[in-house]
Amino acid sequence: MTHTRVSRVARSLSTLRLIALAVTVASATSCDWGDVGLGLPTTPIDTTPPPVVTDPLTWLTANATTVRSLAFTDTNFSDLEALRTAIGESRVVLLGEQSRYDGTTFQAKARLVRFLHEQMGFDVLVFESGVYDVREAWRQVQSGTDAVAAARSSIDAVWSNSTELSQLFAYIGTRANTSRPLALAGIDPQFTGPVGGGTSVPFLNALDTYLDRYDSPIRRGSNWPAFRTVVDRLARRYYDAAPFTNAERATFATGAEQLMSESNRLVNVAPADEASFWVTMSLALNAHGRSVALRQQNLPELAAGIRDSSLSNSLVWLAQTVYPGRKLIVWSTATQVMRTPNELYSVGGVAQGHGRAIFGQIARVTLGDVMYSLGFLAGSGTYGPLDPPAVTPVRPLVTPLPESWDGLFLATGKPLAFLHLRRPATQENAWIFGRRVARAIGYQQFAANWPAVYDGFFFTASMTPATRAP
Repeated sequence: MTHTRVSRVARSLSTLRLIALAVTVASATSCDWGDVGLGLPTTPIDTTPPPVVTDPLTWLTANATTVRSLAFTDTNFSDLEALRTAIGESRVVLLGEQSRYDGTTFQAKARLVRFLHEQMGFDVLVFESGVYDVREAWRQVQSGTDAVAAARSSIDAVWSNSTELSQLFAYIGTRANTSRPLALAGIDPQFTGPVGGGTSVPFLNALDTYLDRYDSPIRRGSNWPAFRTVVDRLARRYYDAAPFTNAERATFATGAEQLMSESNRLVNVAPADEASFWVTMSLALNAHGRSVALRQQNLPELAAGIRDSSLSNSLVWLAQTVYPGRKLIVWSTATQVMRTPNELYSVGGVAQGHGRAIFGQIARVTLGDVMYSLGFLAGSGTYGPLDPPAVTPVRPLVTPLPESWDGLFLATGKPLAFLHLRRPATQENAWIFGRRVARAIGYQQFAANWPAVYDGFFFTASMTPATRAP
């Protein structure tokens, strides 16, 4: 054996003696392997295989809750218990709809309203309809007026004239003077009574009476008669077809500013509920006039932004001032109830609507996460307006993309289903947070991280258009 090989063997034996010594010391002093610098693990290696990532259809089939019925008279609400769990302690539930022409969605929403009222303590139904109009309609219902008729005189015609909501409005009437009524309210700055003056005269008379009761000086101002004429035309929807002239815009701007200022002054004079209504109404009226003017100047985005801010202001007023501590249901549209539009993209990846603040998003700034937004999807069928003109006929829904939300829901075989979207992320459900196509808004194909847009999805396999009630 050469000198070099002897040296190598000696060094190896020396190393083994050192390891043996380290083991002995570690055992004697209760040290672990890491303490002696050998880098061995202090805990056993986890040999459990990672969970298998479930494919979207399998996951959705297992996690979407089957809903049994859309019938308003079906009060066995066991099929909606998943919705109860998802909503939890939220006190404002916002119900969207894909196109405002969706009879099946109207039916679903009506039954959800009854469930929320009877099972979860929601007792105010807020329509995206006139602040003044619906307030007066609710007063009439409480005084014995037929609720269906009152709804048709105040709530947007696409809803109040539909057969699918007749039972809901009748139900509201039967409960109006019970210990637990389902109150009606509105948040829209627009006047939504019948076209041609259904709101104009009673609104202006109510405004005059309020101001005269407290001897308001603005009623004697030189601008008031002309301002009153412009408001009358706004209420009659005169400007839907006629120009809003520069002189009228100036008259309205001056009068609206005076009315807002006077309404704020009367807060210290009039009863609190009356004063707060007219403060809110003066703000809504100002927003409506400005929106009409901007639309006529071809500035629709600015007009929509002003209206959305007004919708939000009126909802906050209802939630915090008129019905503090109560639970509210908001009947609106897919766009308005979004948590944010900043997640929407075209199928090609182009941002859609980013940067615009919409009603639901603005309201959350004040009301926070007490709001729960429900979007709606449909797999097949047709949709269209109550009275389709030749240019807007009833249209078929095209077959959804197989990997879209609509396509996946349809592939589950569930005719009706609910899915809570805003859930903790896991390896199994990570796919729901990716950008995926859905037709929740106007049946257009938008790609989005949908749990950032809505809190939940309600799916109907087949859509039918709304129908006009007799």
